[in-house]
Amino acid sequence: PAGVLLRNGTFIACAVERATETSVRASGLLKPVNLTVPNVSRIHFAPIPAAMEKTIPRGRAGVLLARGDFVDGDFRGFDGQRVRLNSILFGTRSYEIRKEALAVVLRDAVTNAASFELRLRDRSMLRVDSLRLENGQWLGRDTIAGPLKLAAGEVESLRRLARPR
Repeated sequence: PAGVLLRNGTFIACAVERATETSVRASGLLKPVNLTVPNVSRIHFAPIPAAMEKTIPRGRAGVLLARGDFVDGDFRGFDGQRVRLNSILFGTRSYEIRKEALAVVLRDAVTNAASFELRLRDRSMLRVDSLRLENGQWLGRDTIAGPLKLAAGEVESLRRLARPR
């Protein structure tokens, strides 16, 4: 779904309201979080088909276009309607989200050594270091998003991850 993939492997399904070269403002679980661009791996504006996901080049930043092309470049911002990119090949360009741009790729995600993985009903996938159930709510901590509070009914599945030794 649409959302934000953090550099630690956590994916939070949400609408991205706007972004600059330094910060991202999103809805849902990320609304209270001051999210900086260095902590974001990708911004998804729409669902990405699995076949297209495999075409995203590793180690390169740019925009994945709806027609399947990938345009290399430096992210310059998102105003809610269009994403801006500075490309060495094409110069400064903007792409309309959903019609032209499916995702902005900022960097590769590196799966962190989290203790738990939670899958939520909204298709978010959280990798948290700590987790406890208190008064019908799951309280967890993501290394980037910080403290997270979830109603027990939002969690679809939970699994303990093996910690590296």
